[in-house]
Amino acid sequence: PVYAFLRRSGRDRENAAETTQAFFVDIVLHRDLFSKADQGRGRFRSLLLKSLQNYTIDRSRKHRHRSVSLDDVLLDRISMDAAEPDPGLDPDTAFNRQWASSILQMAIERVREDCQKRSMQNHWTAFELRVLRPAIGLTKPPAIEQIKDIVSAKDTQQVSHMIQSVKRKMESAVREIVASTLENQSELEQETSSVLWHTRLG
Repeated sequence: PVYAFLRRSGRDRENAAETTQAFFVDIVLHRDLFSKADQGRGRFRSLLLKSLQNYTIDRSRKHRHRSVSLDDVLLDRISMDAAEPDPGLDPDTAFNRQWASSILQMAIERVREDCQKRSMQNHWTAFELRVLRPAIGLTKPPAIEQIKDIVSAKDTQQVSHMIQSVKRKMESAVREIVASTLENQSELEQETSSVLWHTRLG
């Protein structure tokens, strides 16, 4: 999210990457941003964005452009490439969309592992083929009949039930992850819906 915001704020890839890593070293790690977060005052996502905005203003005023080693933080070139935002997005939308994408990725890993533990690999495969891949890749989903053959289901209705089962797990996982970033749980449904909408799963 930080990198996506900086890119859409007009920085080139190298400057956005260097500033992202400097922000995490200077603010998130050295100033321990996580321990200073007060969930009662709002969403952590909002705190992160505000901290980033203040940091870039301060950095520009002081003309601090020190180099930060990739060894300092758990960020790499692959991560930057994955976070490259749509050029048509404004900075705030780019930040929020990448935030949602990060939450989705955590939910995907959680649900995939759960399906494996419960011997529901075919359920996951059906969901991945019909819902997840088309949503992420903006492609047309395969026909239910085709998926039925792949997962060896008895009929298309069974496939639909398998997909809905995993979809409920995904929504629940997203909701749990989002809830961990909120103190005011009255915002939970709105935030969850926002993540699902940004990731095209809603």
